[in-house]
Amino acid sequence: MKQSTILCAGALATTVSAINLVKPRGAAKVVSYDLHKKSVPGSSLRQRSVQLDYANKDASIYFVATTLGTPEQPIIFQLDTGSSSMLVYGVDSVGYCQAPTSVPCDVQGTFDYANSSTAIFLDDAFSEGFGDGQYFVGNYVADNVGLGSATLKNVTIGVGSNVTSNANIWGVGYAINQAQDADSVIYTTVFEAMVQQGIINSAAVSLYLNAIGDGDGTVLFGGVDTAKFEGELTTLPILPDPNGDGTTYREYIVTMETLTTNTQNASSSVLNAPVTALLDSGTSNVVLPTSILQALATNFGILIEDTNTFAVDCNYRDLPYSVTFGFGNNAAIDVPIASFINVPNEAGTCFLLAQPTGADDTEVILGDTFLRYAYTVFDQTNNEIHIAQAVPNVNVTNIMEIGAGPSGVPNVTEPVGGNATGAASPSGTGTATTGGNGTGVTSSLPTATLFTGGAQVVGANVLGVFVVGLVTALFL
Repeated sequence: MKQSTILCAGALATTVSAINLVKPRGAAKVVSYDLHKKSVPGSSLRQRSVQLDYANKDASIYFVATTLGTPEQPIIFQLDTGSSSMLVYGVDSVGYCQAPTSVPCDVQGTFDYANSSTAIFLDDAFSEGFGDGQYFVGNYVADNVGLGSATLKNVTIGVGSNVTSNANIWGVGYAINQAQDADSVIYTTVFEAMVQQGIINSAAVSLYLNAIGDGDGTVLFGGVDTAKFEGELTTLPILPDPNGDGTTYREYIVTMETLTTNTQNASSSVLNAPVTALLDSGTSNVVLPTSILQALATNFGILIEDTNTFAVDCNYRDLPYSVTFGFGNNAAIDVPIASFINVPNEAGTCFLLAQPTGADDTEVILGDTFLRYAYTVFDQTNNEIHIAQAVPNVNVTNIMEIGAGPSGVPNVTEPVGGNATGAASPSGTGTATTGGNGTGVTSSLPTATLFTGGAQVVGANVLGVFVVGLVTALFL
């Protein structure tokens, strides 16, 4: 997440399922990625909002794998809804990629644009800083991005020459929030290019992180998997930039109306008034005002053993408690207390996966602690968030294509292909819907032998990205 401005709350949800899901005509315009959880060597927690000592924590960040350039160079990116640029370690990058911390760069991949026949050096320097002091400094390059069987052409990529970030970053936020160059030029993002080049219909991406310990998640560009959530999606308006004219949007910020702790004996509110909240997959934890976090711990009877690292007794993970995050139009996401406490690390230590802001700070960031239990659609086209309670570890799929144009209450009756009763394909093998006449015809995908991730254009017969070697080292 970039350093952000949180604005005053006030906008309310107005519609339910106000997203245009359609039965495809021809091949479906949906790009699917496996979303892998992994701690990054050198920094187990990528907090990019508030600076605290979390050096001993064990927290996961979420990666996708794709390729850049011609011939294709395999790269692993952290998927980040809190930033907007695609940023990659340059092959000669200094800083984080130098010993003794160079292993993550070797594992995640570095981009050598000089060895890409399609690369265009733009001679345009950029600088991207994050709230925890990490940064990317380098130059913009235009090149191809592989999306399975499809290829995005001439997309702007930030290639880092001096980097302290512990991950390559694929930002899927608004273009206005991208890494700035000296002339404040705003380039087309990878997300926007998918729409412009006809890969997807609408600038909307669906995120399913999955619960801790329940396997990998998925990300769908241009689609929704209705098997991954309960009931219907509820639409929340994204709040406009407070420094703009009321029609400019910068970040995925919505109004959170309630926050409730639930024990076996009682439910108690810990929020006195609505607040604004940033939905950010690039922040591992939930960030709450200190007073709210203290009330949450008190209601659960949690003794914080160390106020610097927020160490807690691991037995709290087994309690049947939860936190309910409430939004407009009765949207509510219930998060079990186990999501707020990490799986014990090698030393048998657990930490609260929530962190405080300053005493007078009202900033709220709903990071991965929250997003693991929310199925979330980030809809730039309509400046809306569509959200529902996620179903953890579901082994079925029911992918639908998001149509173009303004949102509308959909008649969700048919999936892209087949139905929600068939077993989902294991990563790297199985079937992919071909689209066609929408009758659910499937075709076999080739088996990936060294990597189970990569991109798949739903409707294609080829799982186009098989990243070998460096990816195997990261995910085994």
